[in-house]
Amino acid sequence: MWPQGLHSCQVRPCAHPPDILSQVPWVDASLVQSISAGNFDIFNLPKLHRDNSVRRKHTARSVEGILLSTGNTPHLEVVNGATRLHTYFKEIGSFYSAWLVYVTIRIHFCPERAPGLLTWTGHLQQFTNSNYPWAFILDYTVKYFEQYQDAPPERWMSRDPELVTTYILLP
Repeated sequence: MWPQGLHSCQVRPCAHPPDILSQVPWVDASLVQSISAGNFDIFNLPKLHRDNSVRRKHTARSVEGILLSTGNTPHLEVVNGATRLHTYFKEIGSFYSAWLVYVTIRIHFCPERAPGLLTWTGHLQQFTNSNYPWAFILDYTVKYFEQYQDAPPERWMSRDPELVTTYILLP
């Protein structure tokens, strides 16, 4: 039973909202600042992962360009931000480990964004449940985020049909 005058859709405001860094102590304050300001670099998403080994690996491998193998069989590898993210997030579960930290921080500062971010996260899960390749979904995620990160909150309530076509349906 709800206290008198409080319905299930109403929430009492916290007298003192918790310090977000106490909720996610492994996240650097500069990343929290960029998330709250709406200018977070999606390629830093692995830095939000709770697992310290993932964060260390990201810091050590944050290299872009053309890499030449020094092994017995030399080969060239082009490494860009998108391919780097694919090395950290091989499936949606590992992505969620960092993405939900982003969402937690973002809605801490902008609670009006919660419905859109959660709905959009559900869209990603629908793509996964429809058996689209995770690599395509992750590419779509990066492009959507880059385009709409600081768009009005309601923009996150829907998919972008052009990006869906480009990155998921016809890659």
